[in-house]
Amino acid sequence: MKNETATESPFVNSLIGIIDVVIILLSIYITYHALGALNPHYIFYFHLKSLMVLGFLSYVPSILYYPPILYQRTVHVDKIIGRVFHLTLLFMILYIIVLTILKGSRVPYSFVFMLSGISWLLLSIERVSLRVFVKSLRKKGKNQKKVILVGKPCHCQQLYKEMSDPNYGFKISGIFYNDPEKENLIIPVPYLGTTDQVTDYLKTHQDIKAVYCTVYEENQMDTRNILRYCENSLVRFYALPIYLNQLKKQMTTVRQGNSILLTSRNEPLDNLSNALLKRFFDWICSTLFLITLFPIIYVIVAVIIKKQSPGPVLFKQERSGLNGKVFTCFKFRSMHVNKDADVLQATLNDPRKFKFGDFMRKTNIDELPQFINVWLGDMSMVGPRPHMLLHTEQYSQLIKEYMVRHWVKPGITGWAQVLGFRGETKELKQMEDRVKADIWYVENWNFWLDLKIIWKTVWNMIRHNEKNAY
Repeated sequence: MKNETATESPFVNSLIGIIDVVIILLSIYITYHALGALNPHYIFYFHLKSLMVLGFLSYVPSILYYPPILYQRTVHVDKIIGRVFHLTLLFMILYIIVLTILKGSRVPYSFVFMLSGISWLLLSIERVSLRVFVKSLRKKGKNQKKVILVGKPCHCQQLYKEMSDPNYGFKISGIFYNDPEKENLIIPVPYLGTTDQVTDYLKTHQDIKAVYCTVYEENQMDTRNILRYCENSLVRFYALPIYLNQLKKQMTTVRQGNSILLTSRNEPLDNLSNALLKRFFDWICSTLFLITLFPIIYVIVAVIIKKQSPGPVLFKQERSGLNGKVFTCFKFRSMHVNKDADVLQATLNDPRKFKFGDFMRKTNIDELPQFINVWLGDMSMVGPRPHMLLHTEQYSQLIKEYMVRHWVKPGITGWAQVLGFRGETKELKQMEDRVKADIWYVENWNFWLDLKIIWKTVWNMIRHNEKNAY
């Protein structure tokens, strides 16, 4: 079993590679002259032509390692931009290594850092623009990939829905299945015959590029014959195990040694490089905040809290974290000291809140001490909000898949929060919606999504658009 990769079209890869090289050389040219204009006394230690030649030599192995994926059938923009980020990062690493070998300590690091931003921006614009162009071609009926389906219509229904999106450029020529009189054709494609007729059809229709076949006990022999023919005729073969429909949910493949297994969900943060990137970002952000703004904010907030309500400045509460591990969560205290803090949520006109505490909750200022939790590694900048232990115990019994949200670190802000799912949960449905959003984040994490959530959180704070913040 092999995934369709970016090597699907060598010609398109080569064309994009040529455009990329032009963009890289243009980026070097722009950076060189921009840095010279900003600082006329800047010493480059390299001539422009030398920087371009070395940039070219560093970029070629980078794009060979991270080939473009923009024209793949089912790729999304965030994946394209993420791919460009990894490509640019590798390019910069190789470029710095080459410059270091040639000039030692005289590497123009300011030039390299400016170049990384400009090249990433221009390459991202190029990739997204080309993706839009490819999608427009497919909507017009061009760049189509003809395929056939094999198996009962009820088993192919979900696959048909996904492949019918014109952006993906699939053209389903028809479907093969046995006992047509017993089956209702629930997908609007032509019936082409029984499963033992597939190979004969492929022999006379060489424009078919792929076969998508559901595998079940009744057609095992036909399936093996189809697979054998496809492998000898340069036709892609994809198998959809019938038991996936019995599981009633989307499954994803994982590799364990030489075995390929199915699991219930994809978790990008299981990838070590993704986890390290997220942790590095968390550490940088929390460190900068804690040594700059936080001491000033702490002094101001502490003085006001002490004037309005006796008791500690910080509120500490045990909450559920990564893999259900209990940790101590820090907040600025926004309520008078009370015995119900660990069992009752805050309400709109909660008498336990003092005036400045109410303001802090509406503006999220009370959450700022959680940067300490981020720095310690108990939390992340972005992730599902940590719940108090009582709520974890209760909702884990009431909401299926509730504990899935604990497969990533809890965050100061999260996808559920920017969608408006925050504050008091008066009904079970409100928590169910929040959990669905959290699970979506677990399954779809990428670095750019984190940046998007942070931006939306800040923007909501500026607009005071947090109607459920109380």
